[in-house]
Amino acid sequence: MARWFVLPVVLACLAGAAAPAAAKIMRFQQQGETAFVYHIPDDWTANREIDSGAETLRGPGPGGGLIALAIVGDGRTLADIGASCITSAGGTPVAPQRTLTVSGKEALYYVEPGVSGGTLDMKLLVVRVDATHVGMAMELTSPHATPEQDAVADAVVDSIRVSPPDMSFGS
Repeated sequence: MARWFVLPVVLACLAGAAAPAAAKIMRFQQQGETAFVYHIPDDWTANREIDSGAETLRGPGPGGGLIALAIVGDGRTLADIGASCITSAGGTPVAPQRTLTVSGKEALYYVEPGVSGGTLDMKLLVVRVDATHVGMAMELTSPHATPEQDAVADAVVDSIRVSPPDMSFGS
């Protein structure tokens, strides 16, 4: 079973977001064919967690957002993985808010307010990046975040693409 190591790190590191400055293009994971490619404002930081291999993205200031990225080997359904992440965060699993594709790959998007004892709001993107791996982007924000802070964190998650994209739909 995949280790759901990201949540304790994420909860311990909650930080703020600010209005976006100029954006930089990032890639997670640094090595290998499959990766998330995304944009973060210049005043955000990205840190690789040594123990877990996950990456955390943080905006400046208190009360805003934190985003954790992970790509793990997991053959369960996206719905099972989403429910597991939400349960681990102290939430009650719900049906995904929407089903979508990211770079031609199957994905689910969840919105779960009040996780971690009601202290955080979570948005979760779960993407089947290949037959045996799943990518996750877990966005955590304070319920007291400003609309601008929430919008910047949402924009980072919305910018995520999978590299290489699925090109099979054209054949």
